[in-house]
Amino acid sequence: MFFMRAARELDFFHIPKEEIKARFTAEVGIEFQMKFSLYFNSPKPRMAIFVSKLSHCLFDILGRHHSGQLEVDIPLVVSNHTDLKGIVEAFGIPFYHIQVTPSSKEVAEATQFQLMESY
Repeated sequence: MFFMRAARELDFFHIPKEEIKARFTAEVGIEFQMKFSLYFNSPKPRMAIFVSKLSHCLFDILGRHHSGQLEVDIPLVVSNHTDLKGIVEAFGIPFYHIQVTPSSKEVAEATQFQLMESY
């Protein structure tokens, strides 16, 4: 028996990820009667951003995401104010305004959870 673990970057790999196992089986595995497992790193974590009126942290997160320093998917930004909507949309990320007041807090939070689950 021979055990081996290998890692490979697939950025410039010419075989689509979905076809690698079948191609390897056909071209190598059958000939050598191999039993093997193929695993891919999990997809990027998904991260919703909740922001208020201050922009400095939002700019930092969006800038790091845009430059590739922060390797996550950001499907949406949620805010209780519309002040930063233009900034978020300039980065190509959907912006959702959900107003939160003391009397609407429970409904607003439920709406936020539903929105996150829809992504």
